[in-house]
Amino acid sequence: MFFSKHYQQSSNWLYALLFKLMTVKICDHVIHTYNEISSCQQGRITLTKSVLDEIFFMLHDVINSFKNFLKIFESKGFTWIQGKNVSMITKQLNAAVVSLDKAGALPNKTYGDILRGFIKCSDEDFKAIFQLRSPYLR
Repeated sequence: MFFSKHYQQSSNWLYALLFKLMTVKICDHVIHTYNEISSCQQGRITLTKSVLDEIFFMLHDVINSFKNFLKIFESKGFTWIQGKNVSMITKQLNAAVVSLDKAGALPNKTYGDILRGFIKCSDEDFKAIFQLRSPYLR
């Protein structure tokens, strides 16, 4: 059933599309990784999965950038955000945290780092909300 000409043609189309989207460097890395797989597991589907894994893998540079963003927010708070837009920074922090969590790279102290960042603002009423929790961060 899965080895019919229809499935092979669909697999060939997907394989060709993915390889056209890749850079030479990524393509070389995929081929190298694929060649390390035992010959009994090699095939068009395995190669296509290797391509997808490589294309959608979160690079260490991206992980480090998200972690750096969290550290900057912890140290500077809203002082480096133009307009001190709470909604915007909350969305950015959420995106960074969710992405790091999916990659399994979310630091344990992220909760405290974010709270410390929210404390660093000029609005005393806003700051007071987060200072209530700050004794628990030490």
